[in-house]
Order: sequence, then C-alpha cells, then structure tokens
Amino acid sequence: MRIVIIGGNGQVASEVVLLLAAKGAIEVVPVARTRGGSAFLRSHNISVVHGNVSNPETAMRILKGADVIANFALAAGSPNEAMRRNRELINRIFSASPVHAKHVFISTISVKGEYDAFGRRRSSFYGLLKKTNEAQVRRLARKLGRETHILRLGHVIGTFQNLSNLIREEILAGTAHVPHPERDANVTSTVSIADYLLRVANGSAGPGGTFDLLNLPQWSWRKVYEFESEAVGVGERIAFTVAPAPLLHTRPSPASILASMITPGVREVLLKLLTVIHPKVESRMRAAYSIARTRRATVPLFRSPEVSNPALVTPAYRPNVPPHQQPTMSIIALAPAWYAAWPRPRGDFRANTPVRISLENSGSR
Repeated sequence: MRIVIIGGNGQVASEVVLLLAAKGAIEVVPVARTRGGSAFLRSHNISVVHGNVSNPETAMRILKGADVIANFALAAGSPNEAMRRNRELINRIFSASPVHAKHVFISTISVKGEYDAFGRRRSSFYGLLKKTNEAQVRRLARKLGRETHILRLGHVIGTFQNLSNLIREEILAGTAHVPHPERDANVTSTVSIADYLLRVANGSAGPGGTFDLLNLPQWSWRKVYEFESEAVGVGERIAFTVAPAPLLHTRPSPASILASMITPGVREVLLKLLTVIHPKVESRMRAAYSIARTRRATVPLFRSPEVSNPALVTPAYRPNVPPHQQPTMSIIALAPAWYAAWPRPRGDFRANTPVRISLENSGSR
C-alpha cells in the first residue's frame, strides 16, 4: 500500500509521516520541493521524494502507483498568487493521479470562522483559501469519480507540534493558566490523522466526505493539559489552582462590529447623517462604540494572569465526526514510544516540587 504525502515536510505532515513509517506495513512517500525542506525527515532516516507536483511530468512520476494521496501542501504568496498556486496544485494532483487512487485533502476548522479574545468573529484569508479549495476538491472528485475525504483539522497537538511545545513549556515553567478548563478543546492529535490515512488506505474509513477531525471524544482543555503534563513526566505532581475569573465578554452587536470597522473620520460623517436620517440608530452606534472603547481600556485590569496560549480563547465547535473514527486514547496506546514522551524534562524539572496549573471555574464563554 503506497501513501503519497504532498507537502510532506510541513510540521504536521512530517510527524504524520513518522507515525506512518513506524507502522512498517505500508510505503509512505513524503514529497518536498527542496532538500533543505526535507532535512528533518531525512535526519530520521525517511526517504523523501523531491519535486514540484505542479509540474505535469513531475506529478506523473511522483504519483505513479499511489493508492492514497494526502494533500498537506499550502502554497504561499500574495492572496491572488496563493489562490492561483493552490488551485493549480489541486488540479494537477487530480489530473496526474492514478484512477484508483483515493484522495485526502487537509483543511481546517478555520473555514467556520476565527474569533479573537473578545469572542468576536474575524475574517481569515487562510480560512477563505481552504474553503475555496474544499469546493474545488469536491467539484473535481464528482467530475472524475474519485473517492475523496476532506479533513478539517483543529489545533494540532503532537510531539513536534508548536502548540504541544508551548503547553509543555508553560507547565514546566509554572506559568500555565487555563480559562474555562472544562470547555471542549478544538484539538487534533497527529495520531488521529495518521490513523485516518491508514483507514482510507485499507478501506475501513467509510465513504468520502467532509469531516471535522478532532480528538474523539472531544477533549476538554483540562484533559489537554493533563495529557501534556504526563508527556513531560510531571503528571503526578500537577496541582490545579483556581485563579480569579477574568471579565467575561458577550458577543458584540452588529452595530458595534460595524462601528469598529470604520475609520474615525468616516464614522463621524456617518453619525452626523444618521442624526438627521434616523436618530435612534445613531444613538445606538455611539453607545456601542463607547462601550467597545471602554472595554478595550479596562479588560487588561481584569485579565489576571494573561493567557499565553491563543488556542484557549477559541469557542468550542461541535464536530461532524467521521463515521469510523477511533477514540484518540486508543490510538495513542498503539503509537510509537516516542510519541507522547518527548521531550523529557531536564534538570530542576525533576525536583519534587508541585507543578501548578491555574484554572478559572467561571463557566464557558
């Protein structure tokens, strides 16, 4: 069984490649554009194929004999250039792939929207790009009759992932602060991604479709921090403490969102016009702007201590779970020994002092 990983040198893809390679029963073929980009995988004795899949001849050579093609690639550049390059890459993958090959497109839950620390929804080019790519993948899959799985990943955790390393550093430094620890976390373990690709390869993943691949059952943030504490060897010394709850924020009104998007000069002109046309609307907009400005000025006084993990402020999503996804802890139990146990704590981290994680039991936001 041959699984080709496009963009195999990316942070998430590299760890997935290592996990698949550890299985030994399949041929995993990571693809990277340059040898510099593949240095990490090659340092772990992984054979990497080099080339640009957007090139027709190169694509035919690399994708020949593939049973599963997983597209982790994300072409960069200006917005227009990124849109064009990713569109061309997806078209090339489908046109150059074997007829029997199954396709997996790696997307993100950011297509559902992103939020800032105040719970306000923000537009994201990354989410828009992936949403546009999803539509293209579905269109080509229908046209060519290819089995295709679109996986929307959450915040990815794993041995070599930035989020896991951030959490582990917080824990070991004693600075971990977790608002709303019982809230569901939109996290995806790399083992779940690798397991899903294996199931696509052996035909046990079920029919294709668009799915949210989060940990199953969905982990709470308390569970995430407990898991990472065990990974760095201090789980038995974790002491959860309750910190003062920060000022909570409600979802802003449409008027306040509009007011925050308009420059001060334009805002004043519009408010003067609204005074004549519709005094009540003008009054509401002035009030919303004043509240937002006051909130921005006073929030730092109430947020103690600061949250350094940006993923903690994302609202919990209710995922559309793949039909045959396996429980995450069951997959981790079968993962290679290095998966959760690296890096090990060093020096003073092994002292018999408690490691404190600050919590806030103020309900979900």
